[in-house]
Amino acid sequence: MVIMDAYSPNKETSLLAASALPRPPDQFTVLVVDDDPDVVEVLSFFVARDGYQVLKAYDGDEALRAVQAHRPDLVLLDVRMPGADGYAVCRCVKANPKMASIPVVLVTNVKGLGNEVAGLDAGADDYLNKPVNNVELSARVRALLRTKGLYDELEAQKDHLEDAVRERTAQLQEALEKLKGLDRLKTEIINNVSHELRTPLTQVKNAVDLIEGCTSPDEMSALVTAAKSASVRLERLVKNITELGAGLNMNFEPVAVADLIYQAIVAMRASRPMNGVQIEAVLEDDLPPVRADRMGLVRVLQHLLDNAIKFSPSGGKIEVIARRRDAGSVWIAVRDHGIGIPETELDNIFEQFYQVDGSTTRAYGGTGIGLAIVKLIVEGHGARVEVASKQGQGSTFSFSLPAITDS
Repeated sequence: MVIMDAYSPNKETSLLAASALPRPPDQFTVLVVDDDPDVVEVLSFFVARDGYQVLKAYDGDEALRAVQAHRPDLVLLDVRMPGADGYAVCRCVKANPKMASIPVVLVTNVKGLGNEVAGLDAGADDYLNKPVNNVELSARVRALLRTKGLYDELEAQKDHLEDAVRERTAQLQEALEKLKGLDRLKTEIINNVSHELRTPLTQVKNAVDLIEGCTSPDEMSALVTAAKSASVRLERLVKNITELGAGLNMNFEPVAVADLIYQAIVAMRASRPMNGVQIEAVLEDDLPPVRADRMGLVRVLQHLLDNAIKFSPSGGKIEVIARRRDAGSVWIAVRDHGIGIPETELDNIFEQFYQVDGSTTRAYGGTGIGLAIVKLIVEGHGARVEVASKQGQGSTFSFSLPAITDS
């Protein structure tokens, strides 16, 4: 089997063939099949003259192999051949869904209505009698290739549309899953925030109710202290929610890192029960100042400390660490030795209102706002929060800020 190069001595004929086709003639392939090599050469010459690529086969079995291997755009098929004749080859081609769209033109020297009917019954698209008129051959081939080219374009568009529909369906399915997830998240947020707000409100109310009937100064002082503690917690929750929704206004100035850390530790000890947890500042000597928003970084450290205390066992230890990371930056970290975070959840913990799971939320409290605020403030400083954690061994949250140097 040989593929002939397209040959076009007649420019007008080639232009005529091209004008009727949806793509250039040399992008079409015609398989010429006949057991007579001379007939194959003559038909191939006329086909190649119109600019088409040519495949050749000399019996029915070879023709079937060529169709399966090369998927030509048209087959010129002799009827009378040894082995599988033209009718049998045509039936095989048309019976295969992947090849059925290939036009088949039966070429025979046996005339008669019966032969034409037999060819049409086999699925042939057209019929030519030998000797073949080259003008008629060119016209028939061009007409069938035009139909085949349009069919190919339609199939390509259909495939593209099906791919687009599948992609869009997948996107819609993903969006639906996200909506379901957001709906579940909304429910969890409402339940969680309601619980977190209701608890200190109940504590304040109970303390006030008890104060009304209290006669002991010591008991009254204890109740007032409890009410104040609950009101501070409530104020902090409201402030967190408001802060996250409104965004942050930052005022950058040179800040001493040690002052930030001690301010955050003192504020934390004053605003919440420590449950026996100890906080230790581990500071490198002679730390350079950093350019930062003072109150913003204090808030960051408070949130990180609050998170560390929440997930530390009673009597546990938390370190707030600050040291030079390199010549131009200061590394600040809060490290606890508590329950840790599953590796699969590390990418999600900074999302607004995110909780690792409902049981953790109920066991340890929290709204899932604190770490979202930490991320917001740290990124506002042009930095990034890093977290290293292992379940059962604790977590370390850290970030680096540019140092202000004398040089």
